[in-house]
Amino acid sequence: MEALDIDKALNIMPTPVTLIGSSWQGTDNVMTAGWAMCCSVKPPLVSVYIYHKQLTRELIRQSREFVVNVLASDQVEVSETCGTISGRKADKYAKAKLQTRPAEKVNAPLIEGCLANLECKVVAEYEVGDHTLFVGEIVAAHDGGRRDPLVYVEQKYADILLKPKA
Repeated sequence: MEALDIDKALNIMPTPVTLIGSSWQGTDNVMTAGWAMCCSVKPPLVSVYIYHKQLTRELIRQSREFVVNVLASDQVEVSETCGTISGRKADKYAKAKLQTRPAEKVNAPLIEGCLANLECKVVAEYEVGDHTLFVGEIVAAHDGGRRDPLVYVEQKYADILLKPKA
């Protein structure tokens, strides 16, 4: 077995592309995140890792809630817009022309056109290197009616070919 550069090893792990929505005292923000994953079925938990300087981190810490909007393969431009503009300087929802609707159990808006929207309440928070790990209990979930997820691997966007069960 050959040695593998650690940075390359981290980049070959496919990650789902999501938009993490947050809201606190009238400030809404959304950011692109690749480090989001399910971490428990019972109870239903999802984890997200947010860089410590992000506005989203501040809003989640205050509100103790967030939304995971799972992106579809045709939403690369949305991912790029929300991942390259600071929420401190611009309204990313407007810049990315996102259509939203109110959530049922949290204050952050849901983004239309995604694979799924997961409304989450924070149940744990950990400082992990230069990121904060938030674990959220999924308190409501919404199906966007799509099945073509967007992933990120080797610093590129990719589609996943879903195979039928055998």
